[in-house]
Amino acid sequence: MSVAEAARRLNVDVRQIYQNANTEARVLAERWRQHMRRRGEQSVDRARDAIDAACQDILSEGKAINLREIRKRVPQEVLGSVKGVITLLQEARDRMEAD
Repeated sequence: MSVAEAARRLNVDVRQIYQNANTEARVLAERWRQHMRRRGEQSVDRARDAIDAACQDILSEGKAINLREIRKRVPQEVLGSVKGVITLLQEARDRMEAD
């Protein structure tokens, strides 16, 4: 839970939490940042796996790997959950060509 969410639930201003429980608020904020970072990494891993599988499928059909073909095979909720889909696609293409 973020410090802002804790403040909202307690019906107090975020500044009051930092003033009255500074150490605890900072620990809570750091844990929230770590949680969000892990969630982002998990989303990228999930998207990378889905893109890799789609690339293998595309190549098995004898087609060229491109974003249009990826969008046909990977759900939007997976692609939309990460930034840098093009980079993930290029990395997957490079891995496929290296094999």
